[in-house]
Amino acid sequence: MKGNFHLLYYLRKQKVYKGGPRAIYMRITVDGKRAEMSIGRECESDKWNSSAGRAIGTKENVRTLNSYLDSLQSKMRMAHQALLDTGQQITAATLQEQFTGKSQKSRYLMRLFAEHNSRMKELIGNGFEANTLKGYINKLIK
Repeated sequence: MKGNFHLLYYLRKQKVYKGGPRAIYMRITVDGKRAEMSIGRECESDKWNSSAGRAIGTKENVRTLNSYLDSLQSKMRMAHQALLDTGQQITAATLQEQFTGKSQKSRYLMRLFAEHNSRMKELIGNGFEANTLKGYINKLIK
């Protein structure tokens, strides 16, 4: 259940690449299985150190890019820790879902209405009249 992961940043050229900056991708590897995703940034291939997974240089835009990569790495560690804390199985896919926020279940509007109406029914008798409940109950659920 330990599920160690490895993070790699690399440049990837698109099929219609004609020159210029390449997209930076992040690869998450857990137990030999991997998941990849774009980080939404680009870098020139001659300014990229592939062994370090970082941009080369001391200019402001290079330092900004490298600090962004560091922040992504720390967010990935937090996502890994969150999976460990909840006791979920750690795979590359679950780690990617936790990192992107897709693991959180969305709440649907009708379910919210049903939860609200059930809370209002529980209040009957505690200073909450049954006639008042009729105003709170949503007619769409019935």
